[in-house]
Amino acid sequence: MKRVSVVERALEDIGWGKYHNFLFLNCCCGWLTALMWQSAVANVMAEYPDLSLFEYTMLGISVSAGSAAGAVLFSSLSDRYGRGYIFKKIIILTSISALALILSANYVMVFISVFFVGLGTGGDVVCPPPVMIESTPPSRRGIIAVMNIGYCIGPLLAQISSLLLSLYWDTSIMARWRILAICIFVLTVGFMIMRQYIYESPIFLFGNDNEEFLKVIGRIAKENERFSFETRAPLLVNKQATSDENRVKTHLPFIEIFRGRNLKPTILLTSSISLFNFSFNGIMLFLPAFLQVDSMGLRYTIIGIQQFAGIIGLFVAMKTVDSKIGRRYTMGGGYLIGGILLLMFLFSTELNFIIILAVAYYFFQMMGVAGKNLIGAESFGPQIRGKALGFIYLVARIAAVLSPVVSGFLLDISDGNKLLPLASFAIGLMLSGVTASFLDETRPNLVKK
Repeated sequence: MKRVSVVERALEDIGWGKYHNFLFLNCCCGWLTALMWQSAVANVMAEYPDLSLFEYTMLGISVSAGSAAGAVLFSSLSDRYGRGYIFKKIIILTSISALALILSANYVMVFISVFFVGLGTGGDVVCPPPVMIESTPPSRRGIIAVMNIGYCIGPLLAQISSLLLSLYWDTSIMARWRILAICIFVLTVGFMIMRQYIYESPIFLFGNDNEEFLKVIGRIAKENERFSFETRAPLLVNKQATSDENRVKTHLPFIEIFRGRNLKPTILLTSSISLFNFSFNGIMLFLPAFLQVDSMGLRYTIIGIQQFAGIIGLFVAMKTVDSKIGRRYTMGGGYLIGGILLLMFLFSTELNFIIILAVAYYFFQMMGVAGKNLIGAESFGPQIRGKALGFIYLVARIAAVLSPVVSGFLLDISDGNKLLPLASFAIGLMLSGVTASFLDETRPNLVKK
């Protein structure tokens, strides 16, 4: 029996409802915000006037360092102060940092601002899965796969906005990167206000011996129109008092993610996700060259089709994660098939076939990402969930940063031949998928009432 089964059974009894729709929207917008700001910062780097190569590189390092630090910092703080509490504060930091970026008068201010924007978005990347999982009925956690739609829509919205600004905005009024940042800032403020109305994780509160978990469960039941559930609250008090084995201790040391049963998922998830990030970041750099599309309109059409295919992949993943395929094979299979499709690029010369491969590749990659975000959070207990996800993201982020460096080295030793780095990305993806298949399945086996 899980140590937090008292709360999970209560959530299962309440079922999915209005509050979960609201929480789902907030978590989805968390990822959307993070990805939009990552695209916005890339736009700043591309359009900021008179940047030297060193200054350009330092901006990239600043936002990457901020993102990695934010992931580790806020995920760890969420283990101590609460999932909902930290999740609410993250977007406030992002909003303030974004405003500072908009008002930046020189390069130094931009450099500092993008670090803190990265700090906030790093937290928004790792915090939504625990927030959602710890307030959701176990039987409905598969829907979290669709939450990854923020990964698809965020960059697409930023790219479309950037395209429209490049076509219609007069740069003599204001720089395009600045007006794009203003547009995303307005959205972020709206999301910030909306996020302040979510509740703290009842599982986190239960693990901290905080009787507020009863009030939170009662509020969730009320918002989900399960008014009769409130009469059963005393039963939870009795179970709480008589079931010490159900308790969890929070604030465990960081080293706990490398001890006991946590060691296996820490190693496997870190290896698999790092290999994926290395490969995915690399292929995103090389894909435009392989598509060989000169028309801007056609290029954005292909990007749109890719994102749409990715969204379909998320809905397919929502079904597979709760089927016999489960979380680990959704993740592993998506990455493995994506790697195989990537290998086919090596033998393809026809543009139409390459476009089909690119779309199919993105479909399976988003399936893998959906499985990853679910099994990643479920593989660890509530007491170290934040720390574990923060550590994994940190290592995976380093792998992503190293991707263009390794790619450049492979291009040098192969006299500019793009096939060698492409093959390394494909092999990396396949190894990522194989590694994920060794994870323990986390799909819940619910006890029938």
